[in-house]
Amino acid sequence: MAESQMPDEKDLQTSGTTPMTLNLGGKPVQINLDARRAPCAVTSTLMLATQEFYNGTQCHKLSTSNPYYLQCGDPTGTGTGDAGYSFPAESGNKGTFKAGTVAMAPSNQNRNGSQFFIIWKDSQMKGTYTVIGSVAPESMPVITRIGKQGTQPKSKKPAADTSISVVTMG
Repeated sequence: MAESQMPDEKDLQTSGTTPMTLNLGGKPVQINLDARRAPCAVTSTLMLATQEFYNGTQCHKLSTSNPYYLQCGDPTGTGTGDAGYSFPAESGNKGTFKAGTVAMAPSNQNRNGSQFFIIWKDSQMKGTYTVIGSVAPESMPVITRIGKQGTQPKSKKPAADTSISVVTMG
């Protein structure tokens, strides 16, 4: 996959909520992205989604103990891939993260890229993370089911199908 270009500052979406739906393991998961909280991260995520960057990728990591999260957004499926650029973290949140929270997974210290995680059960997080939105309540059963299925043997990869076949906007 070709590297993407980071959005220009003039193109940042700075207000409003945008719904984005992941076809995750054959099931729709709606995420409501909040540009007011993290304009650079949300604009980047939307740009990557419209460029089909996430299509055909796997959510590559599942944590089944506190913190409880599903990590996605790496085109290589290894946890080391990215969009070819990074940007500073925004609106740092720390402490308790409610189930359904969607945040950026840092690519390196205090920098974000294409990877994000979804909290599937209320969690305590060490460190600071850029929250970009939340899973719509009607989509949470899909995320919870993935979390409860656990990981593959001797792995942190989800046991459930977590392929993202397509991402749609709206």
